[in-house]
Amino acid sequence: MNDSVKALAIGGTVGVCLSALAYKLFGRPRKYQVDFDKSQFTPRDDCKMVLVIRRDLKMDKGKVAAQCCHACLGVYRKAVKCALNGDTDVGDALAGWLTFGQTKVTLQVPGADELNNLFDLAVEAGAPATIITDAGRTQIPAGSQTVLAIGPWPVDEVDQITGRLKLY
Repeated sequence: MNDSVKALAIGGTVGVCLSALAYKLFGRPRKYQVDFDKSQFTPRDDCKMVLVIRRDLKMDKGKVAAQCCHACLGVYRKAVKCALNGDTDVGDALAGWLTFGQTKVTLQVPGADELNNLFDLAVEAGAPATIITDAGRTQIPAGSQTVLAIGPWPVDEVDQITGRLKLY
């Protein structure tokens, strides 16, 4: 084994050991912790999350998956924050969604105008919603709105907003 490979192996081992030690001493990094106690809410068993994807950007499958993941996590964090700030409607929906399977549905829209209209309808209805804006490092221009996430929210109310859309 040459010296550069040895140095790389030693560096990697040290990095893994330091990470394990830091986790053991300090726990999970704070920015990833979500303290949501669903026992204080009345779980609804009829909630879902929808991910609305723009078709006009022609993103490949991997890009769509990554953007949907960003959207799911973003709206989840927003829902937790709303629940912790006393929004019991969001708390009940979130608790139910976490308890009864975390249903997610992917839908499609032709472009940004439709995405923004749906976002406005969701906010007006009181549902957690977020639009992901791409950084532009790979396939699409920076600032492109790619995916809208709505929910977790009651199925009938989400369907009033997105029920006419086709599956992705």
